[in-house]
Amino acid sequence: MQVVLCRCANPIHISIFTCRPDISDLEKQLTEQSNRLLNLQEMVDELASKHPYNPDEDYVEVEEKLWAHLESFLETARSFNTVYTKEIRPWTHMMEVPQVHGFGPAANRLLEAYKMLLKFLGNLKNLWDSHAAVGVRSSETV
Repeated sequence: MQVVLCRCANPIHISIFTCRPDISDLEKQLTEQSNRLLNLQEMVDELASKHPYNPDEDYVEVEEKLWAHLESFLETARSFNTVYTKEIRPWTHMMEVPQVHGFGPAANRLLEAYKMLLKFLGNLKNLWDSHAAVGVRSSETV
């Protein structure tokens, strides 16, 4: 955080500039998380092909629902990333301009939501890793 004091005519004007992560870094992280998710799905598909088919369980319907939800979620994340890059980020760089001070709290909340989304994607990756590890262990015992 950088604090700048400006002494104009009478009052002292204080501006606070905070460092925000570069959007290209956030896009790169989102791309990496998406690629990891696809790699994990390939691992799950590979492990699933090694297990015998149980006709009493309806895997196809569950997998289709899961993929639909996951694709919807990732599309939402990509859309938010695009909106953040092209519309929100430019405004947050102009926060020292008096006309846009009203966007400060909203922009900060959106940035926090974006960070939470990245954290959620990381947790989702860990969940997939755990699922894959359990699948490997169960295939070793068969």
